[in-house]
Amino acid sequence: MWHDSTDPTEFRLLKLVYNGQEFASTEDFVEAFQTNNLDKISLTVDPEWSGFSRQGDVLPGDDVQGAKQINPAGPRFNITGYTHIEYLGWAFDWSITPLTGTKTPEST
Repeated sequence: MWHDSTDPTEFRLLKLVYNGQEFASTEDFVEAFQTNNLDKISLTVDPEWSGFSRQGDVLPGDDVQGAKQINPAGPRFNITGYTHIEYLGWAFDWSITPLTGTKTPEST
């Protein structure tokens, strides 16, 4: 069920689903967690898979130094802090979040 309201007081939780288990409320979920009645997901990480050491064959061209960007006359941009950028008369602020991606103050 979708809603069109932007008022959080009108939001309703229909049910909470975790690992195939359904809960009528967040309180029921928390109770199941605290009483160990929750079928928890366990994650095991293979350290060989998640390490930084190279595995497998070297791909063609992978042993050649990568491309570099150069500015022979100096940069044409200026970055102040982490978010304010000026470039050829343009100026803007930007940020990035895992949920929404890039955004500027105008798109908030």
